[in-house]
Amino acid sequence: MQERTGLTAVEGNPLTLVGNELKVGDKALGFELAGNGLESVICRLRRLGGAPPELSASRRCRLIGAARDLRGGGHGILTGRQRAPTTRRKPPMTAMSQVYKCEKCGNIVEVYHTGAGALVCCGDPMVLLEENTTDAAQEKHVPVVEKVDGGIKVTVGEVAHPMADEHYIEWIEVISGGKTYTEFLRPGDVPEAMFPIGDVELIRAYCNVHGHWKA
Repeated sequence: MQERTGLTAVEGNPLTLVGNELKVGDKALGFELAGNGLESVICRLRRLGGAPPELSASRRCRLIGAARDLRGGGHGILTGRQRAPTTRRKPPMTAMSQVYKCEKCGNIVEVYHTGAGALVCCGDPMVLLEENTTDAAQEKHVPVVEKVDGGIKVTVGEVAHPMADEHYIEWIEVISGGKTYTEFLRPGDVPEAMFPIGDVELIRAYCNVHGHWKA
C-alpha cells in the first residue's frame, strides 16, 4: 500500500510513520483508515504510552491525503471492491500505407485501415519495413522519377538495380491523390514502371534482399 499513496516527504510516508507508531503494517493501517476514518487512527496514537504529541498540521494533511487515496479503493485491496477501469481509446499501432513483413513466413502486408492492435503473423509481431534504413547502395535502390508524356516514369536506382532470381525489385508503388498505384515485377524485368499521373505524394520500391526504399 505504501507505493499507492504517491506521498513522499522529508518525514517519510505518513502511512509508514503512523504504522510504525501503532506497530502495524501499512495494509492493516489502510484498512482502519478506510473503515473507521482518520480520527480513529489518531485516537489510537494518543492512547499509546507516553502520550505522543498531536500530529503536526503538515503531517496531518498528508495523512488525510493518504486516507482519501486509500478510501478510493485503488485496486480494491482495501475495500474488496475494484474500481471500474477507465475506458480509453488506444492510439493506433499502425499508420496508413505502412508495410509490414513476417520474418517467419515472408508474408508482407500494407495498411489501408489503422487499428489499435499489433499486426501478428505466425504467432509473432510483424516487422515494420521502414524505408531507406538498410545498409545498401542507395544509387541502386532509391527510385528516380522522370516526367514523360501521359504521366511519370519511375526507375529504381540511378544505376539499374539487378533483376536476378535471387536479387530483384518486387514492386514499384506510387501514392497520389488518395490513390495507390503498384507495378509488380519479376526477375528478368526492367526495374521501371510507367504511371498515368502528374503530382506524386510518395514513391517506393521493394527489394527482396535490401527492403523498402523511397524517393
